[in-house]
Amino acid sequence: AIFLLTLSKNTEIVVEFKHQLVTAYSGLRKKQAQIDANHAKTEWQQNRAIGKLIHHDNTDTLKSFIDYAQAQGSRHYPKHGYIIFARMVNHALGVKDREEVTEHQLHLIATADFIVQKALTNAMTERLPYKIIYQQAKREVEAFSAMVIGSRDKAGVAA
Repeated sequence: AIFLLTLSKNTEIVVEFKHQLVTAYSGLRKKQAQIDANHAKTEWQQNRAIGKLIHHDNTDTLKSFIDYAQAQGSRHYPKHGYIIFARMVNHALGVKDREEVTEHQLHLIATADFIVQKALTNAMTERLPYKIIYQQAKREVEAFSAMVIGSRDKAGVAA
């Protein structure tokens, strides 16, 4: 793309496109540098591994919940259940990409995943409707987020 742009005449549109392309590549380079820096830290790797273990345990609970919801007529959860809960946790904690988070945010994500797991397990035991269960899990994760983040900007929580 850059080579093709160098062959183009520097019209107003081409110059603007070149600027946008360079800006985009620069942003990607910075993002990759942050990811590489995180991955180079032993503590980050250990925390990410622990988070993945907790998430794996949570996967069994989510599978049970998806089956539970499907038995109650849900057509949405069987296809998107795992993504729905991951996005819920990410949104509550202000996380855009789990590969870019700090060690502190990894702990928060692991804790939020655990909260989801417990909320689902407890509510399924009570035989609540699946839509109520989701809302209850969401409220509990948001309450946790409000407790640890407070009214500060979520994106800057663990900087």
